[in-house]
Amino acid sequence: MSNLEHLATLKEGAVEAWNQWRGAHPAVWPDLIGADLRGANLGGTDLSGALLLDADLREAQIWEANLSKANLIRANLGGANLSGATGLSSHQLEPAKGNSETKLPPNITRPKSWH
Repeated sequence: MSNLEHLATLKEGAVEAWNQWRGAHPAVWPDLIGADLRGANLGGTDLSGALLLDADLREAQIWEANLSKANLIRANLGGANLSGATGLSSHQLEPAKGNSETKLPPNITRPKSWH
């Protein structure tokens, strides 16, 4: 279950507020496990080190977000826009769920398990 403080800060919708909080707490790994972020606008958000296990990120706008060391195990990225995301690797996406609608950065290979 997500840390409710982390989730509330992220859902405030202000990228600047979230990124400022991340800058002030660099040692914290944001706990967003199982979070319902379907359709959320997370473009430009610093999600480095975020625990996004089992998170619902379907149709979320995650373009140009920092996903360095983010844990995406079983995260549902169906239809999400990750174009321009930084710090993202094919290795991180292997255990995640996605589909043909998921937009990836050009340097990332779509996992074979995605339909």
